Amino acid sequence: MGEWYTYLILTKGIDSSFRLDADTANAAAEGWGGDTYAAYYNEQSGETVLVLSYTWDTLSDADEFASALTHYGTLRFGQPNVSDTGQTAWDYTGGYAIFRQAGQATQWVIAPARQQPRRCGE
Repeated sequence: MGEWYTYLILTKGIDSSFRLDADTANAAAEGWGGDTYAAYYNEQSGETVLVLSYTWDTLSDADEFASALTHYGTLRFGQPNVSDTGQTAWDYTGGYAIFRQAGQATQWVIAPARQQPRRCGE
């Protein structure tokens, strides 16, 4: 994704009501230290899951992105649920999103619906 596309996600989405202001998005993206993502598509259901993992230059950069992403998520998905472990989740009509931070690493997952975990062999 890179710093530039991270900025675009936060500030230039197709729906203007989800956009963060340019200064906030730029500050959130500029501490980018690397990322990886995976998109999973289920041909039978037509559903997609996106997993986006970032590494930030500093803990402060990760915190700044977490704050901006939480604001973006609230605009896009509604009021989040925050767990005791600091995970932020949005259970919204049509999908489920979760954001978590561990030090300088962050992960954002957007899925079509919250799934209950299955036990091995089920």
